[in-house]
Parts: sequence; C-alpha cells; structure tokens
Amino acid sequence: MFSKVNYITQRNKHISNLKEKLSNNKVDKPNLIELKNELKYLSSSNKIYAEFDKMFTEVYPDFHKKVNESFNLSKTDLRLASYIKMNHSNYEIARISGISIRTVESQRYRLSKKLSLEKGKDLNSFILNF
Repeated sequence: MFSKVNYITQRNKHISNLKEKLSNNKVDKPNLIELKNELKYLSSSNKIYAEFDKMFTEVYPDFHKKVNESFNLSKTDLRLASYIKMNHSNYEIARISGISIRTVESQRYRLSKKLSLEKGKDLNSFILNF
C-alpha cells in the first residue's frame, strides 16, 4: 500500500514538472510529442488510485463500509480519511494528492463538519479509533 502511495506522489511530481515545461513556452515539435506521450502514460496511471483503494480495503476491511454506513462521504472524503487512517501528516497527504497543504487543511475541516465532530475534537483520533 505504501508503494502505491509513493507511486502516486512521484506521479504528481512528474505532472508538476510537465506543467512547468509547458509554462516555459519552450516546446518544439519533438518535445510536444514527448509531452503528449508522457501525459498519456500518466493519465492511464489513474488506475493506481483504484488499486490503492482496493489494497486499503484489504488492510482495513470494514473501515469504508462503517464510514459509509454512518456518514455520506464523497470519494475525496473517503480517500482523505484513508490517508489519515494510515497516519499520514497534512504535508504527506498534500504530496500524495498533488494539492497544497492549505487545500488539505480545508478538506480536513469539511470532513470534520461532515462527521459532526464537536469543536476541539481531534479528527485524527476520531478516524484512527473508528
């Protein structure tokens, strides 16, 4: 499962590098073809998220089921809860997801609201003990 997380992190770094190349406007015809091929490969690697979800369910078989029975969460919320269950920090979640730490903090706040956590109750503790 950790290898899938690492792969996702590396993929997101690669996507960032491709974006940087495109923003530099130094793309000639051969480089454009190379970029298209790399993007095609990266877009097909979205299967990794599905594989991660499957592996997570094998390690924590009842977690998603229990959470879904109690709360109506989106895939993004479930994935965030999964990363928290694996004890990842906000920084690690941001790297894995390819988003900013501020976005992770916002997602955590919204997740806390969806879980109806009282003010001052720790989201990590709640999910780890769920």
